[in-house]
Amino acid sequence: KKKRKPIRRSPQPSDTQENQIEVRLKPILGISPGTYLSILYGIVILFILFMLLFFKGLRDQGEYIQVTTFPPGASVKIDGLYVGSSPCEALVLKGFHNVTISKPHFEPFVLKDTFQGPVFATLFFRPRRRLQINLELSDLKGLSRQALIDFSANPHIPEILSETVWAGYNSPSGNDELYYFLDRAKYFVTNSLQLHDFI
Repeated sequence: KKKRKPIRRSPQPSDTQENQIEVRLKPILGISPGTYLSILYGIVILFILFMLLFFKGLRDQGEYIQVTTFPPGASVKIDGLYVGSSPCEALVLKGFHNVTISKPHFEPFVLKDTFQGPVFATLFFRPRRRLQINLELSDLKGLSRQALIDFSANPHIPEILSETVWAGYNSPSGNDELYYFLDRAKYFVTNSLQLHDFI
């Protein structure tokens, strides 16, 4: 008997090479793909630069004021609208505005000025104006009476003592009221740390 030769299948194109998919962009309005892709990429880059360098400045045209006061906790208002308590930071829009900083028993501080509105790169370099205000005491008697009430209810807060004493020392006629306050505040000192602050 004759041996049968095995049948060998001839290789197909799909077995010898991977299928290749070729995508060709068509011209648009007679503009070649290379040209309109370059324009598209350029528009995207310009949009990103606009958002990073100009958008925030155009949206928030104005200056940020950074307010710190002594004593702290003063109310900050812009054109009569409350924006925070010191220390705080708030945006003042471009133009003429009144900034009022006030605290009970102290003279209010009023700033009337024209604020600028830079546009370029404000996302990275925020336009800022710093206000450091030492408020002038106007009612030491009222302050000392209120501080005594606050300290009797919150003897663990040393700032009540220190701020009242500071105000008394900086008042031309504050000795009597200061002694009155300290003489009564001593009854609410309950530990060594409070005694250290009191002294």
